[in-house]
Amino acid sequence: GTLSLGGGTTAAFVGGVLSSHAVTISNTGNFTITARRTVSGTSNLFAVNPGGVNNFLVETVGGGVIPTQTAGTPFNIRITARDASNNTVTSFTGTATLTSVTGGLVGDPLASGPFVLGVLASQSVTLTSAGASRTITATSGGATGTSNTFTVNPGVLNNFLVESSTGGNIPAQTAGSPFNIKVTARDANNNTV
Repeated sequence: GTLSLGGGTTAAFVGGVLSSHAVTISNTGNFTITARRTVSGTSNLFAVNPGGVNNFLVETVGGGVIPTQTAGTPFNIRITARDASNNTVTSFTGTATLTSVTGGLVGDPLASGPFVLGVLASQSVTLTSAGASRTITATSGGATGTSNTFTVNPGVLNNFLVESSTGGNIPAQTAGSPFNIKVTARDANNNTV
């Protein structure tokens, strides 16, 4: 584990006793503390448990950054409930609300499945809006966490949008007179292909 003493030396001993010295251990697990000078002494083995849920780590199902995705195609993410020191909060068994302000998340806001020992190992999500800088955010109580930014590419060609050359409905035309139109190739979610 990591132990922060706040300095290299302790306060002065009084009558051979250091009555109180603040230490901070930022990791979880079982620890001992050893005091050394010319001799040493070691504390009992004690547990350091995680704090309350402070944030969520949102990543690809196998861990790491979410790679480029395709609009309308489901993919899986993993979400980890973490304390302020980013330790997994194994006591968290609740759910999180998933949102995406940039990506057209299907079901937004989407309730996640339950966490097991602070981890939601696999949650299927689908984004329908193609573009760069897409993110997914997990929230529960006051805790929140946002994924890395990733790109969502358009899906395969599904339809064409036929409209006036300036966009919108084609206005009334005169027989025998040419006019311009615009045709846009789109996927099933109407992203330009």
